[in-house]
Amino acid sequence: MNEGKFRLITALVLGILIGAALVGSAVVIAGGFDRIAAGFSTIAKPDRVVSVRGLSEREVDADLATMRVNFSVTAETLDEAHKLFDERNAEITGYLKSHGLTDADLIPDKPDIEFHKAYTTKETKYNDEGKKIGYDLVQHPSRADISLKILVRTGNLKAVNNAYMHTTDFDGTDKEFYASEPNYDFVNLNAIKPEMIAEATKNAREAAEKFALDSNSAVGKIKQASQGWFSVNDAEEGMEQRKVVRVVTSIDFYIVD
Repeated sequence: MNEGKFRLITALVLGILIGAALVGSAVVIAGGFDRIAAGFSTIAKPDRVVSVRGLSEREVDADLATMRVNFSVTAETLDEAHKLFDERNAEITGYLKSHGLTDADLIPDKPDIEFHKAYTTKETKYNDEGKKIGYDLVQHPSRADISLKILVRTGNLKAVNNAYMHTTDFDGTDKEFYASEPNYDFVNLNAIKPEMIAEATKNAREAAEKFALDSNSAVGKIKQASQGWFSVNDAEEGMEQRKVVRVVTSIDFYIVD
């Protein structure tokens, strides 16, 4: 074979091989682009989610009453003050118990005791014309003060209310006595929490289903949820012994076709 024919055959073979390689590369590249396109298609379809809130609310009776009672006594000596204190303490605790309270309902603080020794002061004397004419020595006797704070804390709301309403029994006397207006609370939240959370969740799902129905879709699983704080407030002004308990939950539901 002459040299010219050999070169021609070699060129044809190389051309065929290069063509085949180019076709193969095109197929591979096309497949890669298909996969990339499929990936972009997936990314372009984010989760469809609806965010809703669910409410649960109910009215309950208060189950805890608190009231603060303060009293104090004063005398010239500590011994006299302690004696007066014991008498007054027995009188006031007896008064509270007479309205249905018990020792377990009364939480006394530590007595506050102050004692001031006797002392003398020198005070200037003036005549009728306002001229200073000398001094007077004024004697100040010793003084002992004892005071006590008692916290009334009980589930017996009727007893606390009765005791407070009759504090006027001490009016017009020399007794240093004070009783705060009772405060009423509802503290047994754990007894109703599960039911209220379930009710709030159901309420939220109903709202999501209404949204899904309007968009010809359906409600799927919960994506995320957060429970709000439970709030306890008076049912109405002047109805401190009746409370409204309220909780709001925020829930994200998946929406599916």
